Amino acid sequence: MFYEAPHRVRESLADLADLLGERRATLGRELTKLHETLYHGTLPALSAAAATDADIERGELVFVIAGAPAVRAEEHTGFDRLLAALLTELPLSRAVDVAVAATGARRNVVYKAALALRAGPEGAAAPDETLA
Repeated sequence: MFYEAPHRVRESLADLADLLGERRATLGRELTKLHETLYHGTLPALSAAAATDADIERGELVFVIAGAPAVRAEEHTGFDRLLAALLTELPLSRAVDVAVAATGARRNVVYKAALALRAGPEGAAAPDETLA
């Protein structure tokens, strides 16, 4: 959620649509005032509407944009690479915590993947580490 100046709203919407894609958003104009207007839709749709609506540049504007969807460990293509890099620098438990925070994956899935990576391709057991 953030405020945008009226003279930058069209450019900002175009940039946001390019960067964030099809995220849902609401643009509030002149909130709590007589000419309050709410625009709902995806960022590309709002950007297209802004190009034709002259009123969109009038008054105070507030953007509310949906957050990024959580990525499950099973769907994350760089998950093993992320974990491998973290495991070279951090203890297993901390690497798992960071990977969970970065991907939104379930901790038990990340922990199992970390154990498999740490064991290596030969399946050799690595020294045990307690999970905090």
